[in-house]
Amino acid sequence: MARLFCRRDLTIPLILVLFAVQVVIRYQSHLDPEIAWQLYAGGRLIDGAALYDDVVEINPPLGLWLSAAVAALASEVGMSSALFLKTALLILTGASVAISARFLAAATDVSATTRHMLTLLIAALMLFLPGTAFGQPEQFAIVLITPWVLLRWNRLIDRSVPWLLAAAVGLGAALAMWIKPHYAFLLVSIEVTMLFATRNVRTSLRIETLTVVAFGIAYLVIVRTLWSSTLLTTVALYGSRAYIPFF
Repeated sequence: MARLFCRRDLTIPLILVLFAVQVVIRYQSHLDPEIAWQLYAGGRLIDGAALYDDVVEINPPLGLWLSAAVAALASEVGMSSALFLKTALLILTGASVAISARFLAAATDVSATTRHMLTLLIAALMLFLPGTAFGQPEQFAIVLITPWVLLRWNRLIDRSVPWLLAAAVGLGAALAMWIKPHYAFLLVSIEVTMLFATRNVRTSLRIETLTVVAFGIAYLVIVRTLWSSTLLTTVALYGSRAYIPFF
């Protein structure tokens, strides 16, 4: 069995088996209640409800905006929001695994067998680590930030990457970071490590990092314009008086 998993020619078939197992599991199971609420709230926004007034939520708005997008797209294709989310997240995971495999393949400083095993490990973690919390922000963070980590690893020896792919990876990392802003600590830690390793500021001036910065600025401007007083008063009050004591 160990030899089977070490065969590099079986990377794609084994990953397809992992995805097939997840398809069976996810399509026969219910969503986590918190994710179901997010989809319901997103649907309310599509119907014209006002965020933080008609829909009570203590998180920043990006997560609910994405939920609203899922609800709108699901309605367009005639699917339930839950089914659309499961399908979209599995497709997103597949894209993340493929991009991660590409970046690993470029890492010639490790053996081919190691790259094969790492690709399998990444796919298994993305698919099975969420357990019953399928669709939670933490899962999105793993799926979206893993390619970023591997891309930045590639940059350590100045490997070139198509700018559109690098921008897409940066956008994914930015979305993951601003769904739960404390995830920014991971991205900042990576950049600080890169600076110490290369002693060159230009290493951080790449399309993927510039995309993260540009998205963050645009997002903060929108939030500041629309909900600054609400987020800093009403929503913060919800968190301090209800959410934190709950835990």
